[in-house]
Amino acid sequence: IDPGGGTVLLTTHYMDEAERLCDRVAIFDKGRILAIDTPQRLIDGLGARHVVMFTVDSAASGGAVIPDDFGSGLPGVIAVRRESEHRCLSVLQPHLAIPALLQQIADRNLQLTSLTTRQATLEDVFVHFAGHGLNEGAEQRSR
Repeated sequence: IDPGGGTVLLTTHYMDEAERLCDRVAIFDKGRILAIDTPQRLIDGLGARHVVMFTVDSAASGGAVIPDDFGSGLPGVIAVRRESEHRCLSVLQPHLAIPALLQQIADRNLQLTSLTTRQATLEDVFVHFAGHGLNEGAEQRSR
């Protein structure tokens, strides 16, 4: 609540917008409140401040099946999720997780096709609580 006595309610699907503009955020999915707090506390609550996204080309390595939990158990990795062809690792220490990930990829004779790192965001909070990405929920609702 604003010291002047007013409150502004913003509804958005743009998590970066909510992260920048809001003092408190409520994460909703299918009409249910999943979490409420400041953007930074919600992000800190994930337990990991970084996300490592990567893809591998299994066709280049003889069509090897890559398990959904690929990357779990690596140093500094808190959680693993799949977003279409990408794997996303929530990590505490990217300087430990990335070399271990690259070694695991090499050990399995897989070909790395992309790797990016970024800070954790409110979108990661949404995925954590809802169990799916923003677009995945919209696709399921439209069916």
